[in-house]
Amino acid sequence: MTTANVSVGDKVSEGDVIVTLDVSDTAAPTEIPKAGQAQATPVETTPAAGSAIATGKGDADMHTQTLVLGSGPGGYTAAFRAADLGQQVIMIERHARIGGVCLNVGCIPSKALLHTAQIINEAADMGDHGVSFAAPKINIRKIESWKNSIVDKLTGGLKALSKQRKVEIIQGEASFTGTHTMQVDTGEGIKTISFDNCIVAAGSRVTKIPVFPHDDPRMMDSTDALDIEDIPKKLLVIGGGIIGAGIVGPNAGELIAETVLALEMGTDAEDIGMTIHPH
Repeated sequence: MTTANVSVGDKVSEGDVIVTLDVSDTAAPTEIPKAGQAQATPVETTPAAGSAIATGKGDADMHTQTLVLGSGPGGYTAAFRAADLGQQVIMIERHARIGGVCLNVGCIPSKALLHTAQIINEAADMGDHGVSFAAPKINIRKIESWKNSIVDKLTGGLKALSKQRKVEIIQGEASFTGTHTMQVDTGEGIKTISFDNCIVAAGSRVTKIPVFPHDDPRMMDSTDALDIEDIPKKLLVIGGGIIGAGIVGPNAGELIAETVLALEMGTDAEDIGMTIHPH
């Protein structure tokens, strides 16, 4: 019960009682530690590293708020955004380097080769303007080393950004074992990770056409083309998408083959367009 001892407009002086508080007898008194007496502190228990963590989704080796499967442009941007919003994030990548197809065996390395080929063509075009250069000597191994250095620099930068945002990276093959659990086959064994939310950004892989002899050393996919050992005299490219167009384009031929034949399906399933690009 509370009693007011003054009314509106009353004048008060120092020491006057303004309010009287009636404290219930049932209220538990607060115990104040005496001088020199240690105050009890609640102890928080943290599970030891590597021990299973009991969660609402079952026992797991690790738990995270957001789990991202795949570290390509879709995966790492989602992981970074979630971390910036305060989420605990784990990102899983099956390859040794993060960045996905685009950064490792797609957009970035192919653009490096296209840039090299463009310089060769521009130097040749300068002959029409009175500036001539000797024919270029192509060392495919040095070009490959330069291309790989660009990829290493960018993937290393991504790894640093992940560390800065406290995004944990786990390398291994992953598969769902439940609605909120995932199993990862790592080099150190199987790990089970439980999560509150999961983002699947697994990306893509090269399509294998069943009727093709994939064990033939002359057969290669776009990844193999980026690490080609020798420049062939003739090359058949099947598919005119962004990768195929990059290979048969006028800026890439010098680094891929002397003559390129491209096959691409048209609007009609029986319509196959063929284009020859001599270099």
